Amino acid sequence: MQATSYHHGNLREALIDRAAEVIGEKGVEGVSLRSLARDLGVSHAAPSRHFPTKADLLAAVVRKGYELMTQATMQAGAQAGDNPVLRLNLMVKCGIRWAVENRSYFMALMNPDVRHFADADLRAALSEYYAMLTEAAAGAQQAGLFDDMPTRAALLHGFAATTGAQMIFTDELIGETVGGVSDSLIDEIADMIVPLNG
Repeated sequence: MQATSYHHGNLREALIDRAAEVIGEKGVEGVSLRSLARDLGVSHAAPSRHFPTKADLLAAVVRKGYELMTQATMQAGAQAGDNPVLRLNLMVKCGIRWAVENRSYFMALMNPDVRHFADADLRAALSEYYAMLTEAAAGAQQAGLFDDMPTRAALLHGFAATTGAQMIFTDELIGETVGGVSDSLIDEIADMIVPLNG
């Protein structure tokens, strides 16, 4: 991503987006405020007005990733109307697709080094995401899905399976090894994680 000029106020978002891309390509060690400034065509001092340290930037990257994933997942679930099992199913499908379509952000979310920079805002964003999933899982259980196990166990089972699918499909080497990803395959996996019939 190259840019030569910015309208007032959008450098912060450009820095976050470019940092996510770099993390997806090179890992956390590839991110520096100076290199981001060079990539975006601004002075080397410009990023520090928005992010005094690399840690501040990395926390913002992961926070935005969780916020984007939460928003997309909530919108997907809302399409289910009053059907709580369908709601959870659509949320799982969306979660996998979001990771595939937003690979750089997902890779940033999963990078263990980035998690070391978690701040209060990031923890709040993660808590919001987890609360949304907990509510959806509880609703599906009340409708009869996995009602023979504790809600937390059912939630973590689904969360682990979904995260595993996300990681497989966003890892180029593993994804290639297993034959790639398609919309139909995402649907099939999500239907196994959250069955719509029984």
